[in-house]
This record gives sequence, C-alpha cells and structure tokens, in this order.
Amino acid sequence: MIEEPLIESARIIRNKFNSLNETLVKYESDVKKLATYFFKISDDLKNIESGLSKNDTLESIKDKVILKLNDLEMESNKVCDKINKVNIELEKLKKEELDLYKVIKKRYPLLSDDAIKLEIQNKINI
Repeated sequence: MIEEPLIESARIIRNKFNSLNETLVKYESDVKKLATYFFKISDDLKNIESGLSKNDTLESIKDKVILKLNDLEMESNKVCDKINKVNIELEKLKKEELDLYKVIKKRYPLLSDDAIKLEIQNKINI
C-alpha cells in the first residue's frame, strides 16, 4: 500500500542506522583500551612519588603529572571525537526518520502508526 520510494527511503535509513551501530560496536574496543590506559596512567601517577630523587623540584614533579594527564586527555578526546561523530549522524537519521514518518502520515492519513510500522517492516525485511 505504501509507495515503493517511501519504503526505499525507510530501507536506506535502516541501513545507515545499522552501519552506524556497527561502527559504535567497533569503538567499544577503543573505549576498553582507554579504560586500560586510564588505569595505567593512574598507576604511573602513583609511582611518581617512588621515582623521585632529591634533585626533583616541585616544578619538575608538576611537569611529570601534567604530562601524564595531558596524554590521558588526548587519548580520551580521540575516542570522544569518534563517538560524537556517530552521535551526530544518528541525530540526522532520527530527523530523516521523523520527516519520512510525516510524509507517510500525510499521504496515508487513515493508516495507524502500527499499520505503517508493520507494512514498512514487512517490505524492508523482504
């Protein structure tokens, strides 16, 4: 009943969503690596005290700590940037989906939301 171009639009949105979802799953390992790196940096910060010599100044100690924290921040930003890009794309898809829904409701005002959903799902899964 719903026109094929509208079904095709829904199919494209679903495929993009699946692709973005797969990308997020891949980034899961990056997040795990970041957590491991965080614990390593935490251990390194704890060990700074044991590695101090009498020649170390407060300034040199501060520099060591800041260097470790900067490394952690850079790694964290890399992962956040990747995830933020996916989130932006997901928001765009959400808008596309809503726009498509509005077009379908306008063209087929007598169809219930459930009927629209069922027909699209049936035709996409063919």
